[in-house]
Amino acid sequence: MNDNTYADFIRDSLDWGVYEWSLVSKVKSIMQEAIEAKMKYVDENGAEEETPLNFQGGIKSIFNIDLDAELGL
Repeated sequence: MNDNTYADFIRDSLDWGVYEWSLVSKVKSIMQEAIEAKMKYVDENGAEEETPLNFQGGIKSIFNIDLDAELGL
């Protein structure tokens, strides 16, 4: 993306209606939830709670092999 592309995008978005802005809002919301993962659970009193879902090394650490350990480094 360069300055011209960005300017074109801004100019084009001036003509957007409710549908387009609703779509952008929905996509932003989905992406935000993916970035800030939360786990929902029911506590001992039966109330639904949520807590941030954190992984040491980030969520990518679930899928990546620890090559240092595998190679004995």
